[in-house]
Amino acid sequence: MSDVQILLSGTLFTITLIALAIAFHAFTSMKTPGARVFGILCVASAIYTVGYAMELMNTSLHAIDFWGKFQYVGLSFIPALWVLLSIDYGNNRARYNNVFYFFLLMIPMITVFMRFTNEVHHLYYTEMSLVSNGHFTLLQFTKGPWYYVHVVYFIACGSYSTRNYIVLSQKTKALMRIQSLIMASASIIPMIAILMNVVGTFPYGVDAGPFAVFFVFMLLMFGMYRYNILSLIPKARDKAFDWIQDGVLVLDMNFRLIDMNTAAKKYFRQLTFLKNGAELEDVFAHQETIARRIRSWSTDPQRVSEDLSFEIEDELSGSLRHFNVRLSKLYENAIQIGTIIILSDVTASKNMMEQLANLARVDEMTGLMNRRYFFERIHYEVDRANRNGSSLSLILFDLDLFKNVNDRYGHAAGDLILRNVADCCRQALRNVDLFARFGGEEFIVYLPDCSLTDAIDVAERLRSSIEKEITFYMGNEIRITASFGVSNHDCAIQGECLDVNELIRAADEASYIAKREGRNRVQMHIRPIESTSGV
Repeated sequence: MSDVQILLSGTLFTITLIALAIAFHAFTSMKTPGARVFGILCVASAIYTVGYAMELMNTSLHAIDFWGKFQYVGLSFIPALWVLLSIDYGNNRARYNNVFYFFLLMIPMITVFMRFTNEVHHLYYTEMSLVSNGHFTLLQFTKGPWYYVHVVYFIACGSYSTRNYIVLSQKTKALMRIQSLIMASASIIPMIAILMNVVGTFPYGVDAGPFAVFFVFMLLMFGMYRYNILSLIPKARDKAFDWIQDGVLVLDMNFRLIDMNTAAKKYFRQLTFLKNGAELEDVFAHQETIARRIRSWSTDPQRVSEDLSFEIEDELSGSLRHFNVRLSKLYENAIQIGTIIILSDVTASKNMMEQLANLARVDEMTGLMNRRYFFERIHYEVDRANRNGSSLSLILFDLDLFKNVNDRYGHAAGDLILRNVADCCRQALRNVDLFARFGGEEFIVYLPDCSLTDAIDVAERLRSSIEKEITFYMGNEIRITASFGVSNHDCAIQGECLDVNELIRAADEASYIAKREGRNRVQMHIRPIESTSGV
């Protein structure tokens, strides 16, 4: 065997081993659509290259013809498999029907049949003989009609696959575009090889196809190592990327936008008008503080990830929307290459939490604060009054003969009266006053910075408003009155008042006197409230 023959055969055997190794990886490790087709394509390529390596090592026409037929078991199906891979790579298998796949695979099967039975019909090679190129023996043949059918089919499949990859590259972004272009380039190489075979321009007169496989697999291996090619089908990636409900932004090391998903555009309408390469400040046009914090965080090598939060006003509804921001540095080979920003719209959950908190402190019937929340607030207010030495007053009132209303008109009418009383009294109070439903038909009002005289005036105003209030229910006009008790503590004169229950007890006692003395009246607490300390 000549040195050239050994070099060429050894190269082909090496290509075969590479193809089989990649096929094994595809069958055992790749879990994405198209992995199985890619594995079969590698096996078909291995059959083609090892068959041609054996053809170059033999010298008899019978052995060379045998290995030539062996090659076509793989070679015939390479164009169809490359088309199938381009379809799976774009996740478009469902777009094609069974008729398409039948005709796609029918021609390779006919080609195999034509090559194996060529001695009978001579439609693939009309003549075959052996010649020497000065280094080794080669098969020389005259091309038959089906040979050209195979060439046209090969080029058509290669062109269609290239077209699929180019179209996909235009629909995808950043890394996925590079992957698609690598696959498109790999589709072009075999077409160039088959055209070189047709015109006979490859050195030593050998078949250019098996050596084209070498360049294809070198390109694919580069893509797999450098760009993680075939690890994720791009269209599936784009779907997953866009199906994520969180907004995702990808920035390079210069804080320029290089990728984003659909959710991000929905959250920030300005992104619809921005192109890749936009500055961070343009992305967060109305959130300069967030942009500054991202820049500061990204340049700190000790901080790998961070959580932020901010709120923006919705341009359409005018309501506030709340976001949590997750920052994460993007690394490749331990070197930071960018930043990923994940934006989660937590408006609904935040509003729900606020609603739950509101339910915990608001009386459902009247919309006033409930008893528990009133006690939380009044303790704080009394502490403030003690610090400032101010006067504080408390009004407690109870609806007169409310049970009679319920018995006569029903509980629905009673509920309506409670709501009407709450509404009319709320309008007569200050924003700083605490107004709560204390229980049943009993209400309580805390008046900060209010003297006893002023508190009596407020109580009288409330009493008058309730007396004038008319509740219309099922054709009935229902009127009701209330009895009021007022208590007061002047911290500047009496010292600290730390016993809230004593203040409430005094007002309750006064309201009881008001009821006893005829109802629908205001009664102040007569005896002074004792001061306590250390409570």
